Amino acid sequence: MSKLKDGSYWLPLFNIFSESDLVLVLANPQHIKNVPGRKTDMKDAEWIAQLGHCELIEPSYIPSSEVMQLRLLTRRMRSYKQRQTQVKNEIHNLLQQANIKLTSYLSYIFSKTGQALLKLFIDGETINVESVIPCIQKRVKASS
Repeated sequence: MSKLKDGSYWLPLFNIFSESDLVLVLANPQHIKNVPGRKTDMKDAEWIAQLGHCELIEPSYIPSSEVMQLRLLTRRMRSYKQRQTQVKNEIHNLLQQANIKLTSYLSYIFSKTGQALLKLFIDGETINVESVIPCIQKRVKASS
């Protein structure tokens, strides 16, 4: 099983018992806080059972599995985009530290031309006119 984030320990249990005939109520712990006093797990369990018996537990919203899947994919996509931006910034910083000023010549160093030039650097090619000209795409405009 994958590592669970804080607050999602309920999910595997809920998935297992959701197929049963039990009436499941997922409650927000902030809404069922126990009265002040000596706190034990047993007292908490009794308090929650009493609230459930009296139907005083407001069930939390649980989205459908399709919505959960869509949320997961959306979060994952956002995470990938953030990582992509982080890596691009790291590349910019590495180039700056090496006194390679591609941004002086290209507005976007991750274009086809920029990627071809970066490949030359990575491969350890000698950078000269002959090696750079094949990398330049037709759409690149000379700076004024």
